[in-house]
Amino acid sequence: MLELISILYPYLVALYLADCLFYVGKQQIAFCSMFGGSYRKLNPGLHLTGFLPGDRLFITGKRPFGLTPSGMYNPLEENDRNESLHRPEHYNFLPFASIDALSTDGSTLHLNENKSIQTDTRQEALLLVRRLSEIGALPYADRKIAIEAGIQKDTDLNVVRDTYDRWALKARPIDLMSTLLFACFFALLPLGLYLVPVAAGLMVVLIIFMLSMYGLILATAWRQHKHLYPEDAGSLYKLIATLIFSPVSTMHISVHLTRNLLAGFDFMAVSALLLPRKQLANEMRRELHLIETARNYSDKFGWEEYWHMRSAAMQTLLEKAALTIDAVFSKPQKIESAAVAYCPVCRTEYRDGFNSCSDCVVPLKAY
Repeated sequence: MLELISILYPYLVALYLADCLFYVGKQQIAFCSMFGGSYRKLNPGLHLTGFLPGDRLFITGKRPFGLTPSGMYNPLEENDRNESLHRPEHYNFLPFASIDALSTDGSTLHLNENKSIQTDTRQEALLLVRRLSEIGALPYADRKIAIEAGIQKDTDLNVVRDTYDRWALKARPIDLMSTLLFACFFALLPLGLYLVPVAAGLMVVLIIFMLSMYGLILATAWRQHKHLYPEDAGSLYKLIATLIFSPVSTMHISVHLTRNLLAGFDFMAVSALLLPRKQLANEMRRELHLIETARNYSDKFGWEEYWHMRSAAMQTLLEKAALTIDAVFSKPQKIESAAVAYCPVCRTEYRDGFNSCSDCVVPLKAY
């Protein structure tokens, strides 16, 4: 048996590294933990992350819809939710009166059996179904209040923090078990197999201990997933299948359990919880610029009303995050000595001869 394990060990290590690869979609927002407990935002693409036990990975997305008392805006597919195209003419509008049937298939929302909207996570699709059903059933005069309440809930930093803290308290036992299994797999097992002659009996005891940890982690993950995602039985079976066919995944089980924990919240609220203050200011600056740009356009179905509600939610989020507009748009420290102006949104520096930012299309500010 030990000879077989010594042959399989390199392949198990490769399988573990492959399980650390996570793909971030173009419209997804992902945050992963780093040493010291801080988080960084991941760009779209393939990332090697979550290598250590207890690492966290949270994935949310930029909402592909905007609700008004009249109905729902969602971007045209060919625009791919490009932020530079936040204008009414680049969106489909679906009145509440035209919605007869709602269902979800994973992260896809189906409306009236002939229209589909792709969201970023299953949690987001379930949230949209619930919102559309609840708001559509209300009288027109009451819908704005319900929409505002939903936006405020999605961006409520206190609620996001409470959700995170509830998981963090329950995560300690499974993190401890994952750490023990990780130490056995990457330290004790290769040491006994390849470097230090160890009695076969001791190696068998080590393997039995590792199998026991695997079984405990599997059972704990099952229980915690059902508690965290009671409406998502499909992803539970997917998780258990992953742990059965890739047992090494139990050594960083937290990244699988946490990835959709905050998916139902607005990505700016998650940013306010996880990102360092400077990075949060950068994200908030871009979001406020986007909102103000979109509000310059008008539409008879409540376009301006939606962006006004989102602007108010961002103002509330700023207060809870202990940030101010002045701090977000404060003058950056000059990096290039020849620069005479900077973009107030992306902070790109410009030399003399430029009046506006080529990317953000806003007037530059002088140093």
